Amino acid sequence: MVPSTAVEQSDRVLQGPTCQWEREEVEKGGVMHDVQWSQQQEFSPPPADGGTQAWLFLAGCFCIEALVWGFPFSFGLFQDYYSRHEPFKSDPSGISAIGTSALGIMYLGSPLSFAAMRYWPLARRWSTAAGFALLIISLFASSFATAVSPLIATQGVLYAIGGSLVYTPVIIFVDEWFIRRKGLAFGVMWAGTGFSGVVVPFMMSWLLGRYSFKITLRVWAIILAILSIPLLIVVKPRIPERQQHQPRYIDLRFLKERAFMILQLGNILESLGFFMPTVYLPSYARSIGAKNAAVTATVSLLNGAMVFGCIFVGILIDRFHVTTAILVCTIGATISTFLFWGLAVTLPLLCIFSMIYGFFAGGFSSTYTGIVKEIRKGNPGVDSGMVFGMLAAGRGVGSVICGPLSETLMRKQAWVGHAALGYGTVYGPLIVFTGVTAVLGGRFDDPRITWSKVDYSDKSSLTEALRGIETCISTAASFDDKSFAEGQIALVEACIAAGVSRFVPSEFELDPHTRKDRIPYLAAKRKVLLYLDTPAVRDQIQCTIFTPGIFYDYYSPMTEDGKRHMSSESLVPIGFDMVVDLNSCRAELVDGMEDKRIRFTAVEDVGKYVAKALELENWPDQFLMSGENLTCMELIELCERVREKPFEIERISIADMENKMDEAKKANDMMGVFKWITPPCILEGEFWWDDKSAQGVNITTVFPEAKFKSLEEFLREWW
Repeated sequence: MVPSTAVEQSDRVLQGPTCQWEREEVEKGGVMHDVQWSQQQEFSPPPADGGTQAWLFLAGCFCIEALVWGFPFSFGLFQDYYSRHEPFKSDPSGISAIGTSALGIMYLGSPLSFAAMRYWPLARRWSTAAGFALLIISLFASSFATAVSPLIATQGVLYAIGGSLVYTPVIIFVDEWFIRRKGLAFGVMWAGTGFSGVVVPFMMSWLLGRYSFKITLRVWAIILAILSIPLLIVVKPRIPERQQHQPRYIDLRFLKERAFMILQLGNILESLGFFMPTVYLPSYARSIGAKNAAVTATVSLLNGAMVFGCIFVGILIDRFHVTTAILVCTIGATISTFLFWGLAVTLPLLCIFSMIYGFFAGGFSSTYTGIVKEIRKGNPGVDSGMVFGMLAAGRGVGSVICGPLSETLMRKQAWVGHAALGYGTVYGPLIVFTGVTAVLGGRFDDPRITWSKVDYSDKSSLTEALRGIETCISTAASFDDKSFAEGQIALVEACIAAGVSRFVPSEFELDPHTRKDRIPYLAAKRKVLLYLDTPAVRDQIQCTIFTPGIFYDYYSPMTEDGKRHMSSESLVPIGFDMVVDLNSCRAELVDGMEDKRIRFTAVEDVGKYVAKALELENWPDQFLMSGENLTCMELIELCERVREKPFEIERISIADMENKMDEAKKANDMMGVFKWITPPCILEGEFWWDDKSAQGVNITTVFPEAKFKSLEEFLREWW
């Protein structure tokens, strides 16, 4: 019941329907069966993270992504065509601005789009249809252009406005349909751009070569018109408009957070170089002697690799910290640029660059879901759509600057004749700039955080690591009683030697004044508490324990590998279901447990109020905090409301419980012992404390504004 490090914040709060029912329970063979379940509700949302509707929705999102973004991402072919054909080749200076305007405005306009959809949620449904209409109009209008400026206005600006109207609500809908598999879902959706980038270039190249840009744009407009009809049917919100929230305040406080600033800076730097290969690959391929089909292949290979890159990075985000995914993207993009594009004077090497760069750099956008999770740790109330919007705007900065910057870099021709291979061409500065921005985009470390690996048995090293620290908070977790106690005591001794002012032992669970330490590892914790209470310690360092009860997070789903809970990257699973199993909708009650109470708190709230307590000059010996105070039966009923179905309740007698405990002891099954010692602890009130008689100080008396997340709110996020 001990967290090991930082707290993982959930992705999205989904308000489900309220349900009412009447239950009649009948005991049969030790199992309580619900024989009557009358449920009235306005709407029962389809299941998230799976099911026919969810996968059809995701398939539709994939197609929308392909249609909206695949076209501007394949602009390199139009750039090549416009620069070689009248009436546009006589004014080539503004041609690159067409594609970068379309991408840049869609990106830069994202904060406004997401803010509008958040403030007027009812606009989300019709926005997609209106956006498709604008896309079709913009393409038809572009086909009548006779100069570069009208193309910028139609194929660039107007297309971008339509694309934003289509795309913004889709991002919000994905956030509703996928909770646990959010990284994978966004990865699959964003892979649509890469897929379109494989198909569209060949189609556009054929149309541009056989007909003209006019026919090409009109054909694409017709395709959009035909495909938009079925897409508007399957891509819809999981929660109907009538249940959406009223207009809400737009919280932008996350913009001031250091974590966001660092990650956004890396995002902007990476995007400065990302768009250059997508725009200039066709021209570069032609400069080394490639023909039409081969020129198209370079763009298609890059976009095709994006499909797999987006999905791969999405899976990484669901399993690892966002910085791990960013590092992988950075290394791959940097090596591919300097090694393969820089040395590419033949088509095969350029194709290798296209594939590797497309996989790693193209997958970078899938890190956005991880960045959102990281930001929500420090600001739980932030709207994920607004974070997405700001990140997209950062990418748009790179897109807009990329156009004029790339033209300036190529115009200098400083390296022509002075360097070898690709570096010695007019594209040399572009190659180096792309590689450098890929490196800078991965610089995400927070300089305020220092990671140190220290041997706890080496007191001098441990003491040195703690010098200059004011407060030491231990969050160690171990079922090895001896090493846990010895490690904690060694840490305290080092704190005293280093001049640390305050120490928080690894308690963070039940009230030590009411528990009887029958759970094995609690005996080791008691040993540490007794040591902290000795005059030799109390006279030299202030020690305080934080008591939150049971963590909500033990009731969030497990990851696919079963190694941790979805709501926390760091919480050590206890290995069994305490009273309720939300996955199988079952519950276990030992006789007498129905009205016994348990205190609960969310891990994120524990972290939040421990951080607030750091602002206090003096601490009491114990802080109490509690988000919920429920009986076991109230816990079961709450879980039934969230899961919207009755739970099968198994009744267990005291004798059966004791037999199961004996069997676990004989088998040396520590998890089994832990499980069957827990019910007696609940029965004797060890999982609860009375606020009136508790010895600790309730943290709400110190921070009256303290507002804890409810267990129901937490469960609805994850179930």
